[in-house]
Amino acid sequence: MLIETSSGKFELSHGVTRDTREEIAASFVVGAEYDVETGWFSRVVMIGLLDEIGSIRDYGLVTP
Repeated sequence: MLIETSSGKFELSHGVTRDTREEIAASFVVGAEYDVETGWFSRVVMIGLLDEIGSIRDYGLVTP
């Protein structure tokens, strides 16, 4: 699943299946703020490569 953010594009695959992808996609609120955890490789290595997409390890909606 491709997640487009103000910080770039990220890939979410953990827990995403044909059966769960629509439910997971519907759980995102456009314009809401999320706390996103990426792996070391995504933060350090992938950021320097053109057209490469980092991988999300975990995410959660930020609540005030």
